[in-house]
Amino acid sequence: MTGEGKRVYTYLSALKRFRGGDDPIQPEQKPHEGAGIVEQLAPLTIRPAAPADRPRLRQAVVELQEYERLRHASRRPGEPIADMYLDWMQQRAEAAGVVLVAEREGRFVGFVAGWIEETANIGETAESNRFGYVSDICVMPAFRGQRVAARLLDGIGRYLGHAGVSRLRVAALAVNASARASYEHAGFAPYEILYEKSIDGAPVTERRPAVIRQAEPADAAWIGDFLRARWGAGTIVVHGEAIEAMALPALVAENRRGLATYRRLGRDAELVTLDAVPAGIGTGTALIETLAAQLCAEGCALLWLTTTNGNLPALRFYQRRGFRLVQVRPGAVDAARKLKPSIPTIGAHGIPIHDELDLCRSLDDGAAERIPPPPWGRRS
Repeated sequence: MTGEGKRVYTYLSALKRFRGGDDPIQPEQKPHEGAGIVEQLAPLTIRPAAPADRPRLRQAVVELQEYERLRHASRRPGEPIADMYLDWMQQRAEAAGVVLVAEREGRFVGFVAGWIEETANIGETAESNRFGYVSDICVMPAFRGQRVAARLLDGIGRYLGHAGVSRLRVAALAVNASARASYEHAGFAPYEILYEKSIDGAPVTERRPAVIRQAEPADAAWIGDFLRARWGAGTIVVHGEAIEAMALPALVAENRRGLATYRRLGRDAELVTLDAVPAGIGTGTALIETLAAQLCAEGCALLWLTTTNGNLPALRFYQRRGFRLVQVRPGAVDAARKLKPSIPTIGAHGIPIHDELDLCRSLDDGAAERIPPPPWGRRS
């Protein structure tokens, strides 16, 4: 048997051992905590892809291609290339790799594909010349922000690691800050950086601002699915109320990459939920600014929201966009948890969740002079 054949045989033997026994990637249950109090997420299952997964994998390839096309002019539209690309990806994975699919309660969440690469770079060690390569990873929009990518990367790392490689590599567009942050959070470090320039001096990247529109009746089913995936339920429990977010007015970001639900409370308004998938590319800001401009034109004076003491990313985000901390209700989450035990106990960075925080943004100069208590506080 040749050296090349032996390497492939060793890899396939390791892969068959996994596929023939228990899935080494066990489901886990992780709470998703945001600007309200929500249900626990259902367990995530990761398994090797099957032929029946092809339609969903194709959908994910289109999603991934369109996502990158918003960020760089070099990317072609997803639909025309999806079948050809999926064929190529699956052929590479079948030869010396794997495609893993993530599911939650039978729903397709995302996938990762990768294989063993062998190069002949004279200037690098043998260990560096043979490595696991992650060609594609995609988490569907409704499930982003739930650590799915980290689980997929861990899964493919285990599969390829049992084939004898000691390094796992993945590439990302330089402008894709959320992907780079996700990879680094999963333990990846920059290895090589590829620079490019246009010979004639023209820009080589393209980034368009998100287009925001009012939700339409045709969005109802998607909004329900999106809220359940992101928040665990369509009902948000906050400041002593159970709010049916699915029934509220909403703004939708282009290609359904974000959602803001809100309600009017007299001359005030409340932002009930805000989600952008992925985070970090301006979609959340576009939703906030569009909503603020719309409410201001309608004569609204103050825009309110409630989050928890454990949601430090949200506190940072909102305060940088003109919201001010107005009120802290110590123990409010603890009290709510007595009625709803599924409320998460731990937030971002391992912070115990106990308290609710009300933030407010003034939509006109007069209202900014003296911000009153929040509307729910005035009613009590």
